[in-house]
Amino acid sequence: MTSLDATLQLALAANVSLGAQLDVLGLGWEIIGPSPLPGWVIILSVKHPPGEERNVDAVIRLLDSTGAVVVPDPPTGTPVEIAVQLQVHEPRRSPEGLPAGSVAMIQITAGLSLEPGIYTWRAEIPGMDQPVDRQFYVRAKPDEFPLRPDISIEPVS
Repeated sequence: MTSLDATLQLALAANVSLGAQLDVLGLGWEIIGPSPLPGWVIILSVKHPPGEERNVDAVIRLLDSTGAVVVPDPPTGTPVEIAVQLQVHEPRRSPEGLPAGSVAMIQITAGLSLEPGIYTWRAEIPGMDQPVDRQFYVRAKPDEFPLRPDISIEPVS
């Protein structure tokens, strides 16, 4: 079995356009909150070597700082766990040798309450040696770790 390559990203919003392109707003955030949290999107992208076409089953879990699966507040007894199936296929029009893949977007509904601290979304995918993680931090108060207005980004010429 050949290995897969996967990435897990967080964004404020996303959709797939007609050309199968991913349109994303607020990609790559790492700090959110305080609770209750706004909605956001988890983006799971899976690629495999050319010539290998198959379904990919993934399980994405929300872990707390101890590595335990989060149970939402108020507790329902159900951990935050999402099963995803992707059909990874060769692109119809692409150069030979280009990796094939697929993207899943999972909408997280507004209102999730998490205690302040570091959390991890973990995607476990059969065929991969290691899970794919994406960490984020939930603020205790709105002004905790604010954006720094003194930092400017200059264009590279």
